[in-house]
Amino acid sequence: TAADFEKIRNEINVNPEIAAWHKKLIAKAESNLKTDVEIYEWGFQDNILTIAREFKEKMILYGYAWQITGDKKYPEAAWKEFESVCSFPDWNPDHSLDTGELLFGAAIGYDWMYDAFTPEQKKFIEEGTLKLGIEVIRSAYYGRLYTDNGQFTAPFGEGFATGNTNFNVVVNGGLTAAALAF
Repeated sequence: TAADFEKIRNEINVNPEIAAWHKKLIAKAESNLKTDVEIYEWGFQDNILTIAREFKEKMILYGYAWQITGDKKYPEAAWKEFESVCSFPDWNPDHSLDTGELLFGAAIGYDWMYDAFTPEQKKFIEEGTLKLGIEVIRSAYYGRLYTDNGQFTAPFGEGFATGNTNFNVVVNGGLTAAALAF
């Protein structure tokens, strides 16, 4: 919340440990400003997981930096990232971790930098996230498939909906964060 970020700003001035962490986070955000915008490109394991995780990290860092410093360069950089990822052909639901990570990044970026985006930018982000992430993952719950032994399997991906692996936590966590943010 705004109060949480205000508390952090105050702590930076009085707590050397918080100040040191702040300095590291801002340095990393600054470093990310010099990197290329994420593009849809398959990774070494036939997925876009690296891209999804880089996008998520950028959204967390840019959102933090914007909230603490108020410098518009961070939401401006975030917007360029959103323009790219919300224009992807898909968020690779066949490897649902990719979709979950992108959903979480979109949720944080949208929420933490909401006031910096124009109404048109917000609409673009909302529509892209809904189409490429929320609706795709949500459909797994409404397009349930059952095997001969009555066990549930997801219509795509690794069965994240009921599995007891990190897929469940990452995908459902990303979906929940996005549902709350949007």
